[in-house]
Amino acid sequence: MPARLKLASLYLLLVAACSSDKQPEPAAPVEAEPAAADRAPPGPVVVAAARPPQMMIPVLEGWRAETGGRFELALADDGDAPAQTDLVVLGSLADTWDIAEADELRPVFRDSINSNIDARLRDAESRWTALSKRGRVVVYNPSLVAVADLGSLQDYASLREERWRGRLCLSSSAVGGNRLLVALLISRHDLREAERIVRDWRANLAGAVFADDDSLLDAIAAGTCAIGIADSNDAAATTGASIHWFADPAATLVDVTTAGVSRHAADPRQAAGLLEWLTTETPNALFAIQDLELPANPSSPAGNLVDGHAVHLREPVSLSDLGFLVEEADLLVERARYP
Repeated sequence: MPARLKLASLYLLLVAACSSDKQPEPAAPVEAEPAAADRAPPGPVVVAAARPPQMMIPVLEGWRAETGGRFELALADDGDAPAQTDLVVLGSLADTWDIAEADELRPVFRDSINSNIDARLRDAESRWTALSKRGRVVVYNPSLVAVADLGSLQDYASLREERWRGRLCLSSSAVGGNRLLVALLISRHDLREAERIVRDWRANLAGAVFADDDSLLDAIAAGTCAIGIADSNDAAATTGASIHWFADPAATLVDVTTAGVSRHAADPRQAAGLLEWLTTETPNALFAIQDLELPANPSSPAGNLVDGHAVHLREPVSLSDLGFLVEEADLLVERARYP
């Protein structure tokens, strides 16, 4: 965290939700309106974010300074958000997909969002857009893993090999990145083969799974674990843990931090205006660097610590295509007894 905050400060100097048993009606879309209306919000935009406040406040203060808008910040657990929310920011496509499919987000139609963010990183129904991205990567302790062994790691399935027996560590299957990773396995292999891969991972585990990626990375850095899977931004912030990038960039899963306007928004147009602003060049760069991610806007500069990550990532054909497989992935991990 300190490395992230220090980098964010430097960058600042440089760039100076309700559930019901009854099926809800589809949320009304947010249409475009004159920019002036977006710049004069009558009340605060309530932002529920899965990111910690210290990563969100610098960005939202930038919006306030530029537009005069006001905001309130609330905490959103991944996959959930308070009911009285205008804008929802979530840390993984898997969690975003859950609330979008539960009709908790309303479509936003803004030409500038479509221009700023590639269609592959946006919802086909305009319910959410990516703001930043990172890779789901193999992470290892260089004192415990030989270079020769790393050479055999061509994709995630390679971690099923016998050489990793008793050496592999994973975070919980409830982690959004892992849910999306299993969806990726289904998309690249058939369903039965994807389940075999997950079962082989489980057979190779060095011990119980970790509650989250941070705990996993701490264990790898401490030498308790030899190798595992985590997000590239978290790995970049962890001393003692090294990233192994696959030779083929297309082999690496791209996950995203997303934002969408809540169906319960008190002022959906103002929330859409903030969302639109977040996709523009400088704000998008500022948003991404807070958590050592890459900006989703291709015109936005990346931070120095993660600029080199871009060459190892290739945009998916469509994130929505993976989203459709998340539910199947959840069923698969239950069958495979991946906790």
